[in-house]
Amino acid sequence: MDEEQRAWLEGTISAHSFILQNICAMLIAESDDPSANCAALADEMLRQFRLPVTNRGPMDTDKKLAAIKHGEAHLQRFWELVQARIDQEFG
Repeated sequence: MDEEQRAWLEGTISAHSFILQNICAMLIAESDDPSANCAALADEMLRQFRLPVTNRGPMDTDKKLAAIKHGEAHLQRFWELVQARIDQEFG
């Protein structure tokens, strides 16, 4: 992958993540306790992500553990940004 393709892919993923963060924040903000609901949803998503049935394709154990660690970091950051959006826009 050359630098232009990499930049395109990173920009596309970033834009999609931003859209999803805003959709989640708007939906959660309508609840009685947005902060608690955001934290609960984040915890549930992380729990489900860690389940062994989550398909990560054929990988050796080290690669699978690295993918899980990397994925968990991205999920945690995603929900931190959703919470920040709730606090900024709806708090």
